[in-house]
Amino acid sequence: MSEIFSIPCPACGEILQITDENSHVLCSCCGTEHAVYRDGEDISLEPVTQEIMNGDNADVRMNDKKTLARLKKEKDELIARKDNLKSKDCKGYIFTWIGRAMFVVAILVIYLMRSSPFRPIIGGIFIALGFVFPIISNVLCSKEMVTRHEKLASEINQIQTKIKKLEEKLNDNE
Repeated sequence: MSEIFSIPCPACGEILQITDENSHVLCSCCGTEHAVYRDGEDISLEPVTQEIMNGDNADVRMNDKKTLARLKKEKDELIARKDNLKSKDCKGYIFTWIGRAMFVVAILVIYLMRSSPFRPIIGGIFIALGFVFPIISNVLCSKEMVTRHEKLASEINQIQTKIKKLEEKLNDNE
């Protein structure tokens, strides 16, 4: 059984599935044919020069338009993901729930320890923890959200650059 490798198409970024037997692969998204070269465990792709008959480049333009549409869709999806980032999706959000639990424990301690002289101290500790844990959550989530936001913004900028180059290429061919 041959091993399957996933490699992005150098022309459009679509993921190509390559097996040990492949010497050429055709991208289903942009239509570019690539020669597969192996050097030990490293695999590289080189585009095969396509002869365009009678100067007709309609197929190439159609593939470029498909790639452009796919990139625009990816960009819109990333923008939606970036806009929908919520702090409850972050790993530090659990500290908010721990803080809420501390308030409940404080109420129970104050109620159940009515006759204990330590009631105000123990209740105060749990109330303080109830305030501290959400602050920890906010700090952790803020850092995580900024990192996620920056990563998505970087991906959006990379796709926007590809879109701009492809639009220029399509405009030059008209």
